[in-house]
Amino acid sequence: MDAPGCPIETDLDGIADFEDVCPQSVGTIAAKGCPDADGDSFANRVDECPTKAGLAQFNGCPDTDGDGFTDAQDNCPTINGEPKFFGCPDTDLDGVADIDNKCTNTPKSAQVDRNGCPLDECGL
Repeated sequence: MDAPGCPIETDLDGIADFEDVCPQSVGTIAAKGCPDADGDSFANRVDECPTKAGLAQFNGCPDTDGDGFTDAQDNCPTINGEPKFFGCPDTDLDGVADIDNKCTNTPKSAQVDRNGCPLDECGL
């Protein structure tokens, strides 16, 4: 029972109901009294990735390699890459992402096919 004159605190999470966005569920101060399963300060109800800690700019979803793509959107989530390759790198700079490149050491100046391999003198 609440002491006279004290605010009501239904879920016993330490946040008074008048300040608690989720007064029926135990939550965190950072999530304004709502549950936050991954501890990233985004309440589960608004976190687009509620089981993986993430960033504000991605609505609570992670970007493990820091290249500006969420892990779910990133074709190479653990390797920093380029936007034009959906988060994958092109280490030999031939215009073909490493993930699709069959010839990963092609010189930058060489013309390449869609697999990243040098074209012969006939362009094939």
